[in-house]
Amino acid sequence: MTQLMLKPPAILPAPPQVAAHALRGADAGAWRAPMLLDEDWLSAHFGRALRRRHPRGAHLFLEGAETENLYFFLRGWAMKYKSLLDGRRQILDFVLPGEPLGFVAAQRAPYAVEMLCDAETVAVPRRAFDEAFGADPAFARAICRQFEAASARAHDRMTSIGCRSARTRVCRLLAELVERATGAVPAHAPVSIALPLSQRHIADATALRVETVCRALVQLADEGVAVVRRGTLRVPDPAMLAEEA
Repeated sequence: MTQLMLKPPAILPAPPQVAAHALRGADAGAWRAPMLLDEDWLSAHFGRALRRRHPRGAHLFLEGAETENLYFFLRGWAMKYKSLLDGRRQILDFVLPGEPLGFVAAQRAPYAVEMLCDAETVAVPRRAFDEAFGADPAFARAICRQFEAASARAHDRMTSIGCRSARTRVCRLLAELVERATGAVPAHAPVSIALPLSQRHIADATALRVETVCRALVQLADEGVAVVRRGTLRVPDPAMLAEEA
């Protein structure tokens, strides 16, 4: 565990612009490329924030735990999930590098967070976060856009689980992760990203059976829409995947 000791500049840099657009066939504003808050940006705001490394499978916190900090992911992926009384698990969302994780209003965690691969986070005390939020409008806008994007994803996923076919659910999740990982508007150039998800993770995020997810992925691979293999997602034509979603 190390500390970020970089001294904040007198004038903080403006955050990168958000690339916002609606995918074809998707509700307007359903997906927005995230505001990527990199290490320099975080250091500028939180010079004494704690950097923490987490191995794959470790929990950042469990559901119901008291959370004294808010977190930003520098490296690695994680999943937010709730455990059900019958032993099942519902994955609520995935957390990617540059994205914040925390609860502005509540200090008890409404879900658990588990690392999907080796990861590194910055832990920001709640008081320091509140001070930066109130003192820097640019930072406040960046955080609001991040949480707005997370809320839009949650609403879209709820709609998918209640109304959309299994194939569409899988396609929308893959298309969302490609956009979040690359920040790119769907185009016809091939895209490949690291995807530390198993078929079980995809099933738990889309409320499908593993067998159903397997069939959907095989079909998408056979049709040249998307290929998930050995921790990598390859999309020959992102525009085609967006149309499927």
